[in-house]
Amino acid sequence: MEITRITNLSEKEQISRAILKDLTDWFALDESREHYIVDAKMQ
Repeated sequence: MEITRITNLSEKEQISRAILKDLTDWFALDESREHYIVDAKMQ
């Protein structure tokens, strides 16, 4: 397995959004999901 650090903020947001859209049981509320995506992007 290869691990790659993502530093591009736009790419981080795209990846977070793609993952979280499939986890609606855990991130069902749009507002909560958006907050999480913004937080993840800044990490």
